[in-house]
Amino acid sequence: MKALDDVGVLRHRDKHPGELSGGEQQRVAIARTLVNDPEIVLLDEPTASVDPELTKGIVELMKEIAQGGVTIVAVTHEMGFARAVGDRMIYLEEGRIVEEGHPHDMVWHAKDERTQRFLAAVRRVNPTVESDESPWAPPDVATITEGV
Repeated sequence: MKALDDVGVLRHRDKHPGELSGGEQQRVAIARTLVNDPEIVLLDEPTASVDPELTKGIVELMKEIAQGGVTIVAVTHEMGFARAVGDRMIYLEEGRIVEEGHPHDMVWHAKDERTQRFLAAVRRVNPTVESDESPWAPPDVATITEGV
């Protein structure tokens, strides 16, 4: 019950998963992990299929967990999320590390051609993501879902 309370879904403790929103289901999944008091949490696309309002809550939760001393490793294609929560970013291709660094450096000063192509593709899909004035910088949880 404490883990459900920690992630903000204790009020839904008697509901079945189908009665919960996508964001609430994500929070329950995180609570299941936290109940074991892990040192590391692995997340695969934690904001996938979650509406923008709940995404903000999940990002806040990730920050709280990390601030509590838990290492979080998250796979994501959402650069706004990565910038808002990450202190290290790794670009993988076919299971191999292509480039790694601080999120700001990776987003704005990628060195590897494959990383640059990926980020260019993201910018084509989201044309507002062009400069340090975009929602990617500075990482701000309140705006991470806008234009990303």
